[in-house]
Amino acid sequence: MHLVSLCAQSAMVAGRSFHFHAGESIHTESSRKFEIAGFEALVREGGWRVGRVWTDAGAQLAIFGLL
Repeated sequence: MHLVSLCAQSAMVAGRSFHFHAGESIHTESSRKFEIAGFEALVREGGWRVGRVWTDAGAQLAIFGLL
């Protein structure tokens, strides 16, 4: 998913200023289909590890906290 700035603007985040031009897009989300074990293996290959996994009741959606 991307957010697109409708006008030139600045935003402050944690004391840092970010400037956006009108029409500039920022990537805010990636949605992929993985099983939890497969995603954990992929993360390990990249030098990370899964610290915590949150799922819905049916385990159809997962959010991973990486370390």
